[in-house]
Amino acid sequence: MTENYMRFKCDSDHPCPNVIPVPYDCQEFMVKCGLCNQYTNILKGLKSLQDTDMMYKLGRGAMEEGKYGEAIKKFIEMLKLYDSTLAPPYKSYYDCVQDLRRSMLAMGNYSIV
Repeated sequence: MTENYMRFKCDSDHPCPNVIPVPYDCQEFMVKCGLCNQYTNILKGLKSLQDTDMMYKLGRGAMEEGKYGEAIKKFIEMLKLYDSTLAPPYKSYYDCVQDLRRSMLAMGNYSIV
């Protein structure tokens, strides 16, 4: 798992399973898919992802205050945004999944590690 680039899902008009690696310093907002030769608008994906950092902080804050229901809602909302835009693996997705798991455990579920 590397954090040198983001892995966007191909968002062309045709169903395409390809993942497009986009470096953080990319100046283009339309990136061509190598599989279907269509263009993906990464600016649209970046706009949807811009609030995930704040959502994560709100979820963590709610979790630390013992408001696990609110934390779970924030984490699930964040995971849906990630899932619609990026393709795993990436660290922030797994951090969010682990905090979601901790919140669920605190509400009475259990986990065997």
